[in-house]
Amino acid sequence: MRILFGRLRSKGGSKFQGKASAAARSSIVLRFLGGCQAEELGMFIRLLLEPLGHHAEGSCVEAVERAVGQTDVAAVLPLGRQHSLLNVITVVVDKLGHLVQAHLPRIMQIVLCISASVSAILDRREQLKPGCINPLKNLRRLGVLRVLDFFEGFESYAFSPQELDAIFQAVVWPQVCRLPTESPYSPTPLLKLIHAWSKNARCFPLLAKQRPDQPECDILLNVFSLLSAKKITAATVAVVLDIAECLVTTPDFVATEAAAALDVNGCVVPPVVEGAVVSADELSLGSRLLLPHISALLAFFSGVVGDTERTRRKKNRTRETEIDILATVQNLLRRCVDATAFLAPLSKLFSVVVNKLPRMALTKTFLRPDQPECDILLNVFSLLSAKKITAATVAVVLDIAECLVTTPDFVATEAAAALDVNGCVVPPVVEGAVVSADELSLGSRLLLPHISALLAFFSGVVGDTERTRRKKNRTRVAKELSILSK
Repeated sequence: MRILFGRLRSKGGSKFQGKASAAARSSIVLRFLGGCQAEELGMFIRLLLEPLGHHAEGSCVEAVERAVGQTDVAAVLPLGRQHSLLNVITVVVDKLGHLVQAHLPRIMQIVLCISASVSAILDRREQLKPGCINPLKNLRRLGVLRVLDFFEGFESYAFSPQELDAIFQAVVWPQVCRLPTESPYSPTPLLKLIHAWSKNARCFPLLAKQRPDQPECDILLNVFSLLSAKKITAATVAVVLDIAECLVTTPDFVATEAAAALDVNGCVVPPVVEGAVVSADELSLGSRLLLPHISALLAFFSGVVGDTERTRRKKNRTRETEIDILATVQNLLRRCVDATAFLAPLSKLFSVVVNKLPRMALTKTFLRPDQPECDILLNVFSLLSAKKITAATVAVVLDIAECLVTTPDFVATEAAAALDVNGCVVPPVVEGAVVSADELSLGSRLLLPHISALLAFFSGVVGDTERTRRKKNRTRVAKELSILSK
């Protein structure tokens, strides 16, 4: 066991003994430990925790109180060493959790003593060098996360009342009053631990635990005080609201042979007011724990509704301002000598203006009813009169004409509504025409003003074909005459 422990801890050497191969070496050692007997595994755990073995003496509460009372800022185990021990504990418990059940109380007690000692040191910040504060905070964070791992990884672990008191003394009480100031920006490890408790009805009594003569240390009071923080993030809001939801929806815990109910000292359940609609027997434990904080939840939701309403009004004001500005731009463009010079910079607004009505107003800016030469189909069918037009262009233009004639009118459905286009002008049908406007599709009516262009094109094509045929005939006749002359 000592050789294995040395291999696990070594950081120098070559091949698997080097620092770069720590993960491979750790994996090999842990696989070997998986086949060891309980006595051998216990020896390895003792070697692992030997630097902090004095914390494993006595009961859990006594060890935590002793760790706090005997903490000497000038004589502390190197912070890097403590950090490494917590990381190794994480790996061992994660990989060998089913084999170290008998050693969990010892591991828990040492983790709590480290957390309590670190919290006691942080309370004396004036005696510390500035460079030590952040590593100590990181150690405290790791300690809380290791406790969280115990509750999430060993849900049926039989916590004794003394262990639960030690958990609160080492992890909860030193930090719970700082939740409203430290957790708004992101969920802290302590808030994550409380969140984990709220997901398990077996842990609900922990949320009701009170610190003697210090009501400000109430866990749920500090949790729901976060909702009144000015700069609370969405991540923290989600955690707090999920805690409330779990308290309301989770049924009471029923003890089984595998998991007994927790015996928590100082657990105070809020009473139900006399004359209430429901009695205490009708409410679950989680619902009763939530009762004193309903006002905080309602105040938060009221603020959310108010913010939503203010945001909606602000958006309406912004929308109206955009429409007014665009209307002013349209009026100015009508008075410009060369309005087209401003269309390019105005087109960039399409990537900024997102509301429907302002975008419609922006579209009107590009519609020029005083310039008929901007008609789309007019410019399309004008291509047919060009002198040098390619066969590919002719094919596209004729295909547009064919689609306009053959495509039936669009019928709106639930999946696709009709487009609402401003400045849309449909050519009228001349009175006395063979067909009425109702008999023509929209595409056919759009094509009416351009039939003359199409007829002129086809007439030219026929003329060109006839001239080509005559030219070929003349060429053939000339060849025959030249042959006869010979």
